[in-house]
Amino acid sequence: MKREILAIALFLTSLLPFNDFIPLALILLGFISLEKEWKILPVVSILTFTISFFFDYTRGNAVLLTLSLPLILISVRYDKLISSIFFSLSIAFLPFGTEDYIILFLTSILLIGVNYRGTIISGIFLLVISAFGYPYSNFAYFYLIFGVISAVLQDKITIKKEYYLSLGAVLFPLLYHYIIPSILLSLGFGMFFPFSIVFSAIMFFTEGVKYGLFLIPIIILPYVLKKWKNLITFSLISAGISWFSAIFPPLLLFLFPIYRIEKRSLIIS
Repeated sequence: MKREILAIALFLTSLLPFNDFIPLALILLGFISLEKEWKILPVVSILTFTISFFFDYTRGNAVLLTLSLPLILISVRYDKLISSIFFSLSIAFLPFGTEDYIILFLTSILLIGVNYRGTIISGIFLLVISAFGYPYSNFAYFYLIFGVISAVLQDKITIKKEYYLSLGAVLFPLLYHYIIPSILLSLGFGMFFPFSIVFSAIMFFTEGVKYGLFLIPIIILPYVLKKWKNLITFSLISAGISWFSAIFPPLLLFLFPIYRIEKRSLIIS
């Protein structure tokens, strides 16, 4: 099931322009590493190379996917380290509106429990490329600082794989132009690690969604309605995906694996 979702998501992402493709692909590669589903990558790479004969702009996407294969293979043994590198780097390439996002996003990563070594490695990498004129020196600084803090707190944070899914909660506020579906998806993914909803609510508010902070109390739902947590989570996600599919119809493909996980969520959405 996870393999199907990741494969569909990575292939659809490979159809995007390169600048939009990079951060999303890195996030998905992080999940692929975490789940040790390395077999997905060669298949999607071949499909993307095939598509590139018809759409030239996807050739760079195919090359990047192919070059990432060695890291994915290493992740079979070092899954948390490699996935944390992918997750951390993805944030540096997201289309931030202001530098306040640096603190919000890196704090959320720290709280979710990304492997501190991956954060430090990402910081060193960004520091090196910033020496060649790329504007990533600020990111490198925060990565190194948060990497050190994470190293100190590593034994005090319980890391669960599903926590990584809550990264979506703090990503979808970037799509605030589509307020309702972005809120639905942000809350849906936030259910995997409810505290991340605090950060997504703050980000919605800073982006001009007037009532964004009123989303914060929703963090109690997974604790009060434990029995219905999965139903609430996938109902919100499927509703958000359905709404966005009006803009990008291929997103409907994600409803098939969601149906297999929680059938009632599609009826509710």
